[in-house]
Amino acid sequence: MIQVNVFDCGGLVIAINVSHNVADGITLCTFLKYWGLMAQGSSQEIFPDYMAQSIFPQINSLPDEKHLFSDIKHFLKIAKYVPRRYAFDALAISTLKAKSTSSAVKFPTRVEVISAFIWKCFMAAKSGSSSTSLLTHAVNLRRKTVPPLSENCFGNFLWIAAAQNSNENETDFRNLVSKIRESISEIDDDFVKNMQSEKGCPGYYENLEKTSKRIPKESEILSFSSWCKFGIYDIDFGWGRPIWASNCVPAYSESLLLNSVTLMETRSGDGIEALVILDEKYVAAFENNKELLAFASIDPSPMVLGKQALRS
Repeated sequence: MIQVNVFDCGGLVIAINVSHNVADGITLCTFLKYWGLMAQGSSQEIFPDYMAQSIFPQINSLPDEKHLFSDIKHFLKIAKYVPRRYAFDALAISTLKAKSTSSAVKFPTRVEVISAFIWKCFMAAKSGSSSTSLLTHAVNLRRKTVPPLSENCFGNFLWIAAAQNSNENETDFRNLVSKIRESISEIDDDFVKNMQSEKGCPGYYENLEKTSKRIPKESEILSFSSWCKFGIYDIDFGWGRPIWASNCVPAYSESLLLNSVTLMETRSGDGIEALVILDEKYVAAFENNKELLAFASIDPSPMVLGKQALRS
């Protein structure tokens, strides 16, 4: 579904809703980028690549209840979830990178450090809980193969990486970054090829079992998805790049959801916005965290962020 909203001030918002059964974030953004090129009269021809059907053929013997998100569904619960946006500028990210550098991770990425930092703040917000804290991250499989698959591959090319922290009194920032790096690194070319080979279904089961072991059901989950480097701010329908782009965040409501975080680049490209949805019982402690307030601004105006990027 696509809805175009035109405002009296001359502003324009295009809202898109797509089923995750059909496409992942990369597929959606690729579609939008080339829709923009067509709107500008570009002669460039880009076609979606449906190679997923040959790389990962349908497995008729696979039980319906046994799939990648089987373990994640266990954590869905009805509660009052509150959305907040936290913006980290380039200086904050640079400082966090310096704080997280270790012998295990000499060059942490901005996604790793922001994820670890928010995870640390989340554990502090639910201090006293005896359950294991679980972080999951959606991983784009296109970039994990050698050579990488085309970004034009249509469908859902993703997997779930999972990292645990069983003792919430041990929240050393560098250690959390290392846990995230380790979990994502396990999803590599060999991991993907294990599902492509003649092993087929057994290979899929092996990978599923590896992931399942990292997702204990007694955990408290914080689920991450990064839309960084998707090229969202390169989308241009002929009126210039967007001032602000955002993933959909539900309003304060009682819903069947997860505690989750979506990371998106700011328009300038050097900052990150974290769209955080938390169970109401964690929100006050989370957003009053002094360390979080020192590095991030809460719910900054999208127009202010956009204008700052234009000036820079």
